[in-house]
Amino acid sequence: EPSDGSPLPWISGNGSGADCVVIAADGGRALIAYHDNNVALLDLQAGRILHTARSPLRGSVCRSAFSPDGTFAAVALDGAVRILQSATGETFDEIAIAEGPAKAFNGNINDLVFFGSDDPKLIVASSARLDIIDVRAKTKRMVPRRGRAITIARVSAAGDTLVVASRDRAIDAF
Repeated sequence: EPSDGSPLPWISGNGSGADCVVIAADGGRALIAYHDNNVALLDLQAGRILHTARSPLRGSVCRSAFSPDGTFAAVALDGAVRILQSATGETFDEIAIAEGPAKAFNGNINDLVFFGSDDPKLIVASSARLDIIDVRAKTKRMVPRRGRAITIARVSAAGDTLVVASRDRAIDAF
């Protein structure tokens, strides 16, 4: 709700079930990923849809995140991550996380988390590894996790600590 306590304007969805929603840190934007591969970037204060896109990839969108400064939003599905400019919703980059035969094993993206405002990085936690994406440089570095199925990744508020947890009950901090 706005600071005066009145409700936000109603925004109608697309008729397909939503798989995930994420709200920017300033509360002004939201990204909704629908089961039919559509993604909507919303201006919550104005109550309007800023941009919609349909992913050319198969499968529903499974994870989404905003960068700490709200400049970028990311959505993940079917082994790839699309990074959007959150002001317009236009695609900034699309990065394959798993390709070829490895896709069946590494294609499940379990979590996305951004950190760093001046030089944003995106952590992609998948079935058996972490990918660290330098958003502005459009580069990717893979960190193998010795077969651990990483289920969740979180970054501290200060942005200096990353914690990942695995299905085998392992917890790693970096």
